[in-house]
Amino acid sequence: MEKMETDIIVVAAGLSGLAAAISAAENGAGVLVFEKSGTTGGAANMGMGPLGVGSRIQREHMISLTPGEAFRKHMYFTHYRVDARMVRDYYFKSGDTIDWLMDMGVEFAGVQRAFSAPEDTRAYSDGEFTWHVCKPEGGGIPGPRAATAMTKKMTERARELGVEFLLETPVHKIIMEDGRAVGVLAKDKDGEEIEARAKSVILATGGFANGKEMVEKYHPYLKGVKSHGSKLNVGDGIKAATALGANVIVEHYGFGMNMLFVGTHSNVSIGQPLVEVPLIIVNKNGQRFQDETRGYLAVNHKMVENKFKLAYWILDSKAVEKYKDSSLKIFFEKQKVDKFDNLKDLAKAEGINYQNLEKTIKEYNEDVLKGKDRYQNRTKLLDTIDKGPYYAFECEPQIYTSYSGLEINKKAQVMTTAGTPIPGLYAAGDVTGHLAYQAGLGGGGISGLVMATVYGRIAGAEAAK
Repeated sequence: MEKMETDIIVVAAGLSGLAAAISAAENGAGVLVFEKSGTTGGAANMGMGPLGVGSRIQREHMISLTPGEAFRKHMYFTHYRVDARMVRDYYFKSGDTIDWLMDMGVEFAGVQRAFSAPEDTRAYSDGEFTWHVCKPEGGGIPGPRAATAMTKKMTERARELGVEFLLETPVHKIIMEDGRAVGVLAKDKDGEEIEARAKSVILATGGFANGKEMVEKYHPYLKGVKSHGSKLNVGDGIKAATALGANVIVEHYGFGMNMLFVGTHSNVSIGQPLVEVPLIIVNKNGQRFQDETRGYLAVNHKMVENKFKLAYWILDSKAVEKYKDSSLKIFFEKQKVDKFDNLKDLAKAEGINYQNLEKTIKEYNEDVLKGKDRYQNRTKLLDTIDKGPYYAFECEPQIYTSYSGLEINKKAQVMTTAGTPIPGLYAAGDVTGHLAYQAGLGGGGISGLVMATVYGRIAGAEAAK
């Protein structure tokens, strides 16, 4: 057995692990990172960029939203049922964390408003300009996987600071002595056992998007739903910590797990047009089942609730012509979209009940002219679907990330079921329970890349003390 010793051990090299490793190293600690894949970045490589409030870019663009106002909006939206201390710390550190990323060479294409939505579906009608979208490596239009450029810069910075990475070396046990986490046991790609010792261990192993047993345990209504998340995210960090008495926060108030709209013929996800383009979504029976402008999460979960395996976006040529160079540009570039001269041909080709589809669109068009959606109470993006050719996009809901996870305190310490921290054990990112992601502030709310970066940075600094 190979034996190693360092100051801080970070388990996994995704965004939260990279942030933790850099932060710990900047605070003078020696850092050893174990990663079970052959690369760094993890699930973050599939994203576009993190939320932040009060960054240099926002100040340069005179974006007036303050951390205090963002905090107030978040608490209002979640009905004050989240840990206010952690939420406040997050917002007040998010802008500085964006600047921190820029200082190490991460480039952002700008700040975007992620979503717009009706007043009755969000506490505030529109998402704020908080989404810091990364410049893709090699240029081009920002889109999914743009954040790869960010994780590469972070990996370079970590190595500059002397952080050691052990790739293809999964951790299978946390070593405890006298009630404190003091190291890990791992196996390298050749099966060689490694015992590494340190004063603190940081878990950054991601969630359980591909952990079927854990999905069924915490969110049984999602049993059988496909996963679009990282194949490595099976909940091993959560399992390791709960074996030590760690507490798990289960998201019951929101959607439980983050879900994406994935094209069945392209296996590429996209949901942005739902809140920007006048279209409808129908099931196999040709019936609408949700206000489409509430966004992909709401539509996806309504599909799961009703056991709809497939759904179809329906657009006409007016919408395509108007939005083809803006909101629909990436849609047509990344997805397989079918085109038909008339609705009858569309229904036949896609296997949709034509009589119902015809009735649905007829009633929808009538409602648009009256300004009232009789079935779904939609109030935005109302436009008739009546000009051929017509377009159809077949999609399905897939799990992307989990919102349930380990409870941590404001110092990123892992908490026990008794409400006390486990000495020497920290966590950040999707391995932790999120703080009510759907705050209507854009850029993914307080989840994913957001939590990973801010609390990874906090975990590294606290562990290094």
